[in-house]
Order: sequence, then C-alpha cells, then structure tokens
Amino acid sequence: MRAIVDGVWGFAATWHADRDGVVKAARDAVAIGRANQVVAGRRVELAPVTRATGQWTSAFEIDPFTVPLGKRWSLGFRLPGGAGRPRRQGPGQWLFAFRQSGKDHRQQ
Repeated sequence: MRAIVDGVWGFAATWHADRDGVVKAARDAVAIGRANQVVAGRRVELAPVTRATGQWTSAFEIDPFTVPLGKRWSLGFRLPGGAGRPRRQGPGQWLFAFRQSGKDHRQQ
C-alpha cells in the first residue's frame, strides 16, 4: 500500500486481502508517511494525468488459478533451459532465472 501524506511517501504491506487487512495496511501507510515527515527531503508532487480506461481479455483456455501448484512447478521445470528453476541465493532469498533469446532475465 502506498500513501502520500503532505507530500511524503508512506508504505505498508499485508498478506491479508480481506477488508480489515487492507484498511490496516492503508492506515499503516498513512502513519508511516506522517512519521517520514521528520526525515523527508523534497516533497512529492504527482504530475496531473488524464484518466485511462479500457478493457483487455486473455485468450487462455484454462484458468491458471485452477492448476495445482505442484503441476505449475513441474511445468516450469520442463521449460527450455530450466526456466523457473529456483536457486538459493542467500538467507530467505530465492533467485528465479528466466532465459529468453540467449539473455538472462532475473527476478528476485
């Protein structure tokens, strides 16, 4: 969750996607934005933008959220070059390497 409070960013996160979790994350982001006032340098001012609207649909035939996690992992391991194979990088960190056109694209 991101909030700008008097020109200063505040950030918060939650694993709880229910109403109470989202409300708490929003309140936490605002509280952190207020606390950051003490150390804030330049104030944030967002550029004016026009409202964007649109619609997009996918051509997929199987809802990916209905595929069991174990099957998704096994499919990822069979991709060319082992794309999606996790490598332990450090405490609590996994590195996923994706290969495309000979380039190494990494995500953490």
